[in-house]
This record gives sequence, C-alpha cells and structure tokens, in this order.
Amino acid sequence: MARPYVSHKKLCANSRAAMLAAIEIYNKPQTTYREQVVTVLAVNAWELILKAALRKAKKNIFYKKERGKDYRSLSLEHCIAEMDRSHLWPDTVDGDGVRANLHVLTDYRNKTIHLYVSDDLNTILYMFLQQSIVNYRDFVLAVFEKDLADDITWALLPLAASTPSDAIRTSGRRLPTRSTPDHW
Repeated sequence: MARPYVSHKKLCANSRAAMLAAIEIYNKPQTTYREQVVTVLAVNAWELILKAALRKAKKNIFYKKERGKDYRSLSLEHCIAEMDRSHLWPDTVDGDGVRANLHVLTDYRNKTIHLYVSDDLNTILYMFLQQSIVNYRDFVLAVFEKDLADDITWALLPLAASTPSDAIRTSGRRLPTRSTPDHW
C-alpha cells in the first residue's frame, strides 16, 4: 500500500477549522469542560499546521511503515523536532516560544485525556491558550499567508460575570440580575 497523499492545503484548512472551533467553544457563554476541550482542539490545530508546513517544504510527515500496520503520521513532538532540524520556523515566529507554549498545552491535554487534570489551572491555562492563538496566527500568516482573523466574521462582546484572572478587570457596573423590564 502506497503512503497516503496529504495536501498541505487540506491540512492547513483542517488546522484552521480546529483553531476556530477552539476559539468559538471558549467564547460560548455556558460551556462546561471548556479549557479541556479548547486545549485538545488547539493542540490538534498546531499538530495539523506543523504537518502542513512540513508538507509544503516537501518533508515526510509519516513514520516508517511497519509491516501489517497502517501508516502513522508524525506526533506533534516529532513535527516540532523536524521544524527545528530543517530550520523551517519563520523569522517572525519565535520557535522557542512556540515550543515552550506547546509543551505546556500538550502536557495539559495529555492529563485531560487521561483524567489527571484539576480545574484550578484554568486561570494560567487561559494565558497559555491566548498566547498559543497569537503564535498560531503569526505562524499561519508567515507560512501560508492566511490570517486567522479573516475567518472570524463576528465581533465578541467582552461581557463577563467574572474574569479568568484578578489581573484582568472588566469596566463598568455589575449586571443586574434581571435584564429586561417587567412590561416586556
């Protein structure tokens, strides 16, 4: 069986879809298990976009095939290693910063998948996810000349009952418990 053909354009499109889904889920007003789901999607988006970058550079994204087994594509860690080895990080992207950020998010994702995670990391995780999205946008823009912001067709209303961190403050008064007049 021949190695599967994987288009870097399709990998890029799937990656962007995963990152947009992560952003959408994080911004839903009532979502339980939010940080965990968003982290899984964000890490998946990074793995796909790095495979897309490797394919675009004509690099192999598959492990050596074992007899009687299906082809397996490279893990995120191996994609990062190949990006480093092949000097494929764009000048406008801090490869060391991306690597460190993804290490934290991947560790959290693995703990989430195997049920070892605690909810008390949500404030810190928010900062890592935010930076990951900024890094992702810069990377995709540099490598594929596509801006993630172009895919976001709505404006967010930054209204919250609480913030992910005391360092982040909302302006204005507290919302009333009832938002519509009685006569409506």
